[in-house]
Amino acid sequence: MAGKSASNSSSFSIPIWVSFLAITIAVAWVYGSVREFGFTNWDDPTYVRDNPLIRAKGWKAVQELFSIFLSGNYHPLVLLSYWMEIHGVKDSPAIFHTTNLILHGINAGLLVFILKRWIPILPATLGALVFAVHPLHVESVAWITERKDVLYTFFLCLSWMAWLQFNKSKYNNYLYYILSIILFIASGLSKGQAVVLVPILMVGDWLSGQSLSDKRWWMRLAPFIVLAMGIGVLAIYAQQHHSNVRIQQGYGFFEQFLAGGYAFSFYVQKVLLPLRLSAFYVYPALTDGIPISLIIGAITGFALIGAAIWFWRKDKPLLAAFAWLFLPLFPVLQFLPVGNAIAADRYMYVPMIGVAFGFGVIFHRLSPQLKKYPWVIAAAILTLGTWAYLARERTKVWKDSFSLWQDVIVHYPEAAIAWNSLANAYYDQQQYPQAIQYFEEALLRDSSDVKTYNNLGNSYDKTGNPQKAIPLFLKALHLKPEDAMAWTNLGVTYEHAGLRDSAIVAHTRSVELSPSPLGYANLGNVLERAGQLEASEKYCRKALEMDPNYALAHNNLGVALYRMGRVPEAIESLKMAARLGYPSAQAYLSENGIAW
Repeated sequence: MAGKSASNSSSFSIPIWVSFLAITIAVAWVYGSVREFGFTNWDDPTYVRDNPLIRAKGWKAVQELFSIFLSGNYHPLVLLSYWMEIHGVKDSPAIFHTTNLILHGINAGLLVFILKRWIPILPATLGALVFAVHPLHVESVAWITERKDVLYTFFLCLSWMAWLQFNKSKYNNYLYYILSIILFIASGLSKGQAVVLVPILMVGDWLSGQSLSDKRWWMRLAPFIVLAMGIGVLAIYAQQHHSNVRIQQGYGFFEQFLAGGYAFSFYVQKVLLPLRLSAFYVYPALTDGIPISLIIGAITGFALIGAAIWFWRKDKPLLAAFAWLFLPLFPVLQFLPVGNAIAADRYMYVPMIGVAFGFGVIFHRLSPQLKKYPWVIAAAILTLGTWAYLARERTKVWKDSFSLWQDVIVHYPEAAIAWNSLANAYYDQQQYPQAIQYFEEALLRDSSDVKTYNNLGNSYDKTGNPQKAIPLFLKALHLKPEDAMAWTNLGVTYEHAGLRDSAIVAHTRSVELSPSPLGYANLGNVLERAGQLEASEKYCRKALEMDPNYALAHNNLGVALYRMGRVPEAIESLKMAARLGYPSAQAYLSENGIAW
């Protein structure tokens, strides 16, 4: 099976169009409903819904996408894909969801071409269907923000195919080689995890009979290795820049080592029995020492790794399948802690290629016995059907923020992030009493979260209870004195409580820590109310220097100028605020018969 195409070596061959039709039907049936879903409040506002970068027009806006880190990540091609959808099609969740769905279907189709390099097309198709319908992939497809998974895998598979074509040409057609490098760069610009292409290529070539001692082969791989190092360094820098690389509370080197083994056994379990899936998996708590679950999980994980290598050491196809599972998964096994979850379904997107290949290899080996043992086909269909059904049901969880976080709470009620995010969903709907209830639940589980104190304080302020809000902001500042947003929130709440001098101090401190259009506009507003009109004008103009289209600053400047007797200038500022959609400016101008 190694070293040449196996596409015609089975009596159970099928036309390629049948493969694609089966994948299309499966993906449409499992994921079709996601087109009706909206945004969730988990990163979607930052990346898409409220992201001004992808709504700006022109070449300069496109250049900006390639010059920023966003939430600890550098993936400009993902942002560019959103930009193209907004400006070329429509700014709609349905469009973003549909693109994810299409990319996932294409990835499964590309996998048929790749896998049939080593196994016949029917087993390759069954493997691709595993990739297409497995419930662990729901998160990557149904979550708009995880465009980075389906997009980087799209380019990764194309790069892999170009590399295989280069190999097939006996290394004579360098067009495929150059194309493979370009596509690898595109994959890296979609997600840093693209570095896993290098071990994927190495395992594939080894499976095809490539000698690992061939210096010319290593020379051909060298550009990919150098690029992978660059992509990896950039990804780590971006994560550290946003403080995403962190040590879990109480976890030292030994505990983190155990967490890596635990995570691997966890993923294997979820592959085989994808039940109780969650958008967030909490670390085992170390309140009473190292929990037995962490120890058993780690031992199981390391035992599985050792057993796979030992038992399949002479079985190249199954060892390759294991390598394609383990090697792409290794960077996110929490040996280097990233984020505050011990595992994530999305991390299995590319590693599922190993599972798909293993599934295809086993079916291929059993295929000569299919007439004698028809249960093999029945078992394969039953497995795929069960996974497809579970995946279809799992998509419903991603309908909106309420369904998403309620599901996490069912499985992990100790997860403070779930309570906080559910509370934020109610806050966004202006259901403040419910938001207060869930923010308080979040604090019961994590009393050190500055954002939760801020959110709870804002909720109390929105219900007209600034006296309850103020101590919460002060608590947030006790935990993090340099939190500019907490100072801003405190300043606004002081205003509502009639403590104007304290509000000026708080807003001033906010802009000292982190100058922002919001901070300057709020400071200008409170200074105007205190009668310090020239100072108010000064800070409103500072806000507009940072963001010329900031409606709040135009409105506040207009009010200050009006009180200073500079009516024509005031009207112009209010007109600009109205054109930018500021409601009070629109109402004032309309009441006074002034067109804007």
